[in-house]
Amino acid sequence: MKPLFITLTSFLGASAPAQVTLSFLSDPGASILGVPALDGSGDRLFGVGATIIPNSETAWLWDPPSVPVQLPTGAYAADRIGVRACSRDGRIVFGIADEVPVANRRPVHWVDGQGPLLVSPALYGNPTAVSEDGAFLAGNFGAPWPESPHVWSEGSGLLPINMPFGTVFAEPTGISNDGQVVVGYAVSAASQRSAWRWTASAGTTVLSSDSSAVCCSADGSIVLLHGAVGVEIGVFLWTESGGFQLIGGPGVAGTSPGSPPQAVSISADGSIVTAWSSLSTSSDPVGLVWTSSTGMRRFNDVLTAGGVALPPGEVLYPPRVSRDGNAFVGPSLGASGLRHYLAHLAPPCFTPIGTRTCSPAQMNSTGGSASISASGCRNVVIDQFTLRAEGLPLNVFGYFVASPTSGPPTSTPSGQGLLCVATPITRFASSVRFSGTTGSFDLQVLLGQLPPGPNSGAIQAGERWTFQAWFRDANPAPTSNLTDALTVRFEL
Repeated sequence: MKPLFITLTSFLGASAPAQVTLSFLSDPGASILGVPALDGSGDRLFGVGATIIPNSETAWLWDPPSVPVQLPTGAYAADRIGVRACSRDGRIVFGIADEVPVANRRPVHWVDGQGPLLVSPALYGNPTAVSEDGAFLAGNFGAPWPESPHVWSEGSGLLPINMPFGTVFAEPTGISNDGQVVVGYAVSAASQRSAWRWTASAGTTVLSSDSSAVCCSADGSIVLLHGAVGVEIGVFLWTESGGFQLIGGPGVAGTSPGSPPQAVSISADGSIVTAWSSLSTSSDPVGLVWTSSTGMRRFNDVLTAGGVALPPGEVLYPPRVSRDGNAFVGPSLGASGLRHYLAHLAPPCFTPIGTRTCSPAQMNSTGGSASISASGCRNVVIDQFTLRAEGLPLNVFGYFVASPTSGPPTSTPSGQGLLCVATPITRFASSVRFSGTTGSFDLQVLLGQLPPGPNSGAIQAGERWTFQAWFRDANPAPTSNLTDALTVRFEL
């Protein structure tokens, strides 16, 4: 279905109008597709399909507007493998597979759609949270039984997360980027849930004995939870310095007073929260969105106030927000049956742009790593898009490279650094830059007129491009190096 383009002047309390695309996406006919994972900007969705076989799962990759594609299953049964989480750039997808015939649960992953491969030959269990770069996993792991909360990384292996006395079940639900903070919930024999936060330095702390932690910000400093805290009930944010903040209680945004809202997701910086409740007139879940400037509002009301004419009777179920806070996705039910919606908040011009990958880059002669960023617009019609490379050696030459295809980090044959764009590669070699005394250079990219070569022509709306900067260096002998990479999805 063609996206609806609307202007929302107050969607996130911004002073400038924001362009939003709202699309309805059809689910595969054989499955009811859920979306437990989406990349950092909501460009790629990863689904779990519940087929007609009871208690079964299939794993899907969804790259709108294309139809969902089932991820490879390898040696595992196609109905016994599902998605749990993904890295922010969407390149690494983590899931769980049942071994046959022993039915051990094995954490697996796909890289750039290839797999599934075992995360580790000795790792058993269920990954439930992943850091943005995919380096740290939290979940219930065992060898193979019993399973209990742990943090896993390739370098440190399994680190146990101790649970409160009397816990009969616990589950990690969020992890910080550095793997040093994990949040989750524990259940006692009396079926009471307790929200907890674990740090590598201080261990496990119970935040509230009658609530559940749902997820956390990228640095682990903000915890999203729901339940009861003292005499208050609803959705809360917790910080170590400020304690608990109630952001939505019973009856918020006109929902039923008898249906306290439940938390769903949080953006990486903790500024946007999604939740759900229900109305007194219906049992259907009602999606809610919170920001500090606007408070909690119904997701449907936000869209209709901005001029979206939803199909009659269409119910948008609670959305998940992408880590950058610019995309919302969730199931929808109406006359067309069960499907999904994807709302992209795409301001015409904003900063920063894109999702960083292959970061940090390998060290250069400065003793640090060079990085790439973009500013301006990702709107192909406005065509104001500028790349910047910084952290470079002083007084060296270099140029930018780009490709509509990202790839696994690859060593360059005659230089240092890792190349993270794949063929066909566009080289902006006619626009050689000089780092000068600032150790940086910029390039305004003409989106409608790329250099001659395999990708000559114009970048099109909906395309996803990856950029890097190549530069000369002496480290210590004459050589070359690269920045990290930046992946950008361009819009109308």
